[in-house]
Amino acid sequence: SAEVTATIKLLDGVPVGPSRDSAAVVHADRLLAEYMRPHDLASTGALIGSWTRYARRAGDPLPLYARFDEALITFEPTDTSLADRAYVVMNVGAYHVTRGRHRSARNALDSAVSMPQASVRVLGNAHYQLGYISYYRGDYRRASEHFANAAETYARDTAYLKEYIVQFDAAGSCAYELGDYERALEYTTRAVSKIHEKGFGEGDIDERRIVYTAFLNYAEALQATGNLDSALHYRDRGRALAYSIEDAFHRAIADLISGRIDTRRGALEEAERQIIDTKNIFAARRNVDLELYARRALIDLRRAQGRLEEALDLQVSYYSDQDSITRAQVNRDLDVVTASSALDRDRHETAILRATALRLEAENRTQRLKQLGLWGLIAILSLASAYGLHRYRARRDEHAKLEAQVAERTAELSEQAAALRRSNTELERFAYIASHDLKTPLRNVTSFLGLAERRLDPAGREAVGEYLAIAAANARQMHALVTDVLEFSRIDADLSEQSRTFDLGEAVRDVVARLAPEAQSRVTVTGAATVLAPASHLEQLALNLIENGLKYNDSAEPRVEVTIEHARGQVRLTATDNGIGIAPEFHEQVFGMFKRLHTSDAYQGTGLGLAVCRKVVERLGGSIDLASEPGRGSTFTVLLPAAEAEPTGALHRDVEVA
Repeated sequence: SAEVTATIKLLDGVPVGPSRDSAAVVHADRLLAEYMRPHDLASTGALIGSWTRYARRAGDPLPLYARFDEALITFEPTDTSLADRAYVVMNVGAYHVTRGRHRSARNALDSAVSMPQASVRVLGNAHYQLGYISYYRGDYRRASEHFANAAETYARDTAYLKEYIVQFDAAGSCAYELGDYERALEYTTRAVSKIHEKGFGEGDIDERRIVYTAFLNYAEALQATGNLDSALHYRDRGRALAYSIEDAFHRAIADLISGRIDTRRGALEEAERQIIDTKNIFAARRNVDLELYARRALIDLRRAQGRLEEALDLQVSYYSDQDSITRAQVNRDLDVVTASSALDRDRHETAILRATALRLEAENRTQRLKQLGLWGLIAILSLASAYGLHRYRARRDEHAKLEAQVAERTAELSEQAAALRRSNTELERFAYIASHDLKTPLRNVTSFLGLAERRLDPAGREAVGEYLAIAAANARQMHALVTDVLEFSRIDADLSEQSRTFDLGEAVRDVVARLAPEAQSRVTVTGAATVLAPASHLEQLALNLIENGLKYNDSAEPRVEVTIEHARGQVRLTATDNGIGIAPEFHEQVFGMFKRLHTSDAYQGTGLGLAVCRKVVERLGGSIDLASEPGRGSTFTVLLPAAEAEPTGALHRDVEVA
């Protein structure tokens, strides 16, 4: 409506700060309650998007979002076009991201992506939000995939040129952080090629910012893959665009990336000037993330200069500050989750009270109609009227008693649910902090061992080098063990992830497609069947069975054959390899935690892979069995409940931004 359009325009123009109670905000708050109904999804989606943008600018989200949370309680987008519904659900997911509710956000965004009539704008933004969540969790691999899929979606409509460039640039940056320089070069090349094709980069400040960032990330990818001349060319072009913005912050970002490139090519004096200057600028602006990024670049510079003791001191300080920031972030996230849980409990109780009031109102309305009908016959039916009144009062008293019992039971269930949420939150926090606190000293041990080996002369390296290598290998083994234990412990915590129907055959093929090319050629997958499960569980199960078949294999041509078929109302997945095999007396033992039949020198691993497989299968209501003999390979048979519906998605989807 015109009123909604005018309000959104005003709300998008409201500055942050004390203007929270301005007329535009108050008016938007009233309209939210009015339009949070299924009858007008276009207005609803637009208001959600505008309110979320304002909330991001305003900071201090909890008081601001209280009214919006209340409005979402009764909102059910049904009986309307899928395109409008996808638009609303995508904006609800983006709203949950601003609240730090990443699990709720993933559920809403996955739902929006699965809607066949979703527009390019909706799909792109949903994929972008999923990439942002993965980046926030430190999962750069999935973040890179999501951002790349976002770019592919925006490629369908030329109106989203900026979004296309930004998303491929973000995908390349995540791939670079993973050390996958070839993939980083592929993604940043696509962004830069589109810039050249469209003559992009001479417009407003926002356009120049997008282009200089893409050029500098492209330069880093070129330098990492050995294309030094081209890297310097795009480094200089990116710096020139950044300096044209006439803002110290943008110049500092350009100088920092330039300094990293100069460090790798040996121009150490120029690199030191740039890195030191940018570090001071970020520190003065209190931009903690970019200051840490600059300090990491300074550590690399000191190592390149041979100033190892100074590099060591900087690294110790860097890890200490990084741990402090991580702990503070965890505490902030826990505060948001605690406040959100309390708000959710209040919302649930409010919904129950509203439903009860509506039911009582309907019953009272029915009784009033009955009473009106009886008035015409009251003279000859007085006894019947008295009897009817008596029955009405008896039923009312009975209803009152039942409502009191329901209210009492509801309060008990709410308290139990709140206690369970607190317990789960504390367990997740403990698992994360314990894992992080164990990994940090292990990283330090590995770093110190490396530095110690560098400082030894040849004679010393010959004397103790073997012992240092053994110590470093054991530290890495412990790091992998801590990571696997954390993943094992989080299987139950991830059970709330939204289950969807998948073609299991296509899901396993998606997992194989992400293996190294040599490994892909050794795996065959046949058959298809539909299952209902969370995507992450299927991924973990398939990956562990395939990697075990290839790892514990001494044959000249290792092979793993995976077949999927229906079997009496269930789905059977069989993974057969030609590996070393397992003696019958160890068939049950291999599914236990930390149970290994070989030393780590013979075969790398932590002893948790098959334990994770069994736990995942059992949580999905299935079973896993093993048939094997030494020297004759192994066959793992997994039985899972079959899904009745057709597949609604693939294990990995292409992703996007808006």
